[in-house]
Amino acid sequence: MNFTRVIAGRFKGRKIALPESGFTRPTKSIVRGSIFDTLLDEVASHPFVELFAGSGSVGLEAASRGCEKVIFLERDPAALKTLEENIRSLGFGGAEVIGGDTFKTAREVIDLLRKAKQRAWFYADAPFGTEAQTETLIAALPPDVAHGVIVEHISGYKPPCATVYCDLIKKRRFGRTSISYYKCGYDV
Repeated sequence: MNFTRVIAGRFKGRKIALPESGFTRPTKSIVRGSIFDTLLDEVASHPFVELFAGSGSVGLEAASRGCEKVIFLERDPAALKTLEENIRSLGFGGAEVIGGDTFKTAREVIDLLRKAKQRAWFYADAPFGTEAQTETLIAALPPDVAHGVIVEHISGYKPPCATVYCDLIKKRRFGRTSISYYKCGYDV
């Protein structure tokens, strides 16, 4: 089995198993580090939602850096099993895992956040070839639940400069991978 490691915070150095299915790809450590160096303390003050979670490496990094609530969405059965094992092995009690197609189950997350009157950071590293669907999903995140959105994508892809509720505030390139940061809702 392949592993990556949590890079900072209370779980620093702990292993995160990677799913053995060929449907997921892990977010590189340098990219995870950059995401959380950019978010700094903001990550601890809002729930964190990892769409297309795979192993959960990004959401577990958020948990390690102080985020008390992380919601993971994943549909691949092998990835779901690995994700749940990773959460258990770290002993993180603030996790909620929602199985199923992220494009459909995101509605559940919106309802959960509304009920709790919380706004969250959303992180999306969608499967290749679903860029248009991902844009639609992000554009539909209402301002009362989305504090910000981080999108990992191939560098050749040009993300929109704005959605209905979010404005692109920063973009970082890491070779073939880029990260686009959006600030949403009331903060725009």
